[in-house]
Amino acid sequence: MTKHIRLLEHHSGKLAPVQEKRLQRLIKPSSRWIAEWVGDNERKRFQVSRKQTKVDVDLIKHTCSCNVWQLTGNMVCGFDSGMPCIHGIAAIRKRHDQVTTDQLRPAPPPIKRPIGRPKVHNRNKDPAEAHIQGDKLKRSFQVTCSKCNEKGHNYKTCKGAPSNPN
Repeated sequence: MTKHIRLLEHHSGKLAPVQEKRLQRLIKPSSRWIAEWVGDNERKRFQVSRKQTKVDVDLIKHTCSCNVWQLTGNMVCGFDSGMPCIHGIAAIRKRHDQVTTDQLRPAPPPIKRPIGRPKVHNRNKDPAEAHIQGDKLKRSFQVTCSKCNEKGHNYKTCKGAPSNPN
């Protein structure tokens, strides 16, 4: 995040570099679409067509019947209602408006990091897991010595005589 914030601090455009590239890639192919005004008073409703495909664009509501404009989300890269689709850009260009917004460029989000080490978030343990008693885990089995066949110790710690001398 810090790397991206530093890049955005030195970027002069109103849009982030990624959104600017995405927008520039759509501007040239938008000239293939023909936008026709459909007769509203504000001159902001268009029917955009190419070959047999026709879509309706409303520049007031920032919507397109292809739904791409609506799917890009609210307040993305400074636009009122997401990034315009190729049909929206064709309608904007027909009005001889700028494709970029005249709003201020968005500020990067502040980084809020608390002082000190990060808190450890312990997971919720399953009831089937071994229960902790103090610092040690409760064992579900007991060690058997292979030398004397008694429980509670192993061969290396055995102090008794072997049960079978052979």
